[in-house]
Amino acid sequence: MKVLSITTFIKCAICGKRQAKILCDMPVGRGKNLHIKNDRGNSFKEWTITCDKAVCEKCSVEVNSGIHFCKDCLSKNKRLVNLI
Repeated sequence: MKVLSITTFIKCAICGKRQAKILCDMPVGRGKNLHIKNDRGNSFKEWTITCDKAVCEKCSVEVNSGIHFCKDCLSKNKRLVNLI
């Protein structure tokens, strides 16, 4: 999987102070579209839609190697876990 990085100066969507260098990887949905597979027929291509909020390193948490969640998504998930 290709890791995307932000190359232009964009302010962090959370704090608005520092440069955003990370896109949030929290899954927020699934996408699907029809594409031509080959002569045998059509198929659907599926992918995960992620939050993609541009955040700085201090406003994100690395939950696994190369996977970052923004603080907004983490707080939403904590509230959901408390409801269960």
